[in-house]
Amino acid sequence: NGKKGNYKNWRQGFDKRKFPRINVNLEASISCKNTNTKSKAFALNIGIGGISLYSDKKYSLYDQIEIEFTIPLLAKNYTISCAGQVMWVVKTVRGTQETYDIGIEFLNLKVKDKQLIERYIESIV
Repeated sequence: NGKKGNYKNWRQGFDKRKFPRINVNLEASISCKNTNTKSKAFALNIGIGGISLYSDKKYSLYDQIEIEFTIPLLAKNYTISCAGQVMWVVKTVRGTQETYDIGIEFLNLKVKDKQLIERYIESIV
């Protein structure tokens, strides 16, 4: 209905991304250069342009981060590490725990890692 603060409508706007994403359940780790913060995170969805995840640590808009996650592909696990930038943050509650959904745009993603993500997406779709 377009009301300000309507979480559902706000999230639906991300369906118009330049790079489509698929829902996933992957563990990740994030470290922030600006604040020297490190945390464990859980990926919600991924595409070749970025990743959405949640963490119990709050990150700020445009924080420069390093992210690492492992994708299972063809009976092997591939670890991907790259720089990223926080593009949005939304405070959420999962069960009784306060968490933060975080949208990260990949920066300097290696060609081989981009290809791995593309193959991973194709294997799920």
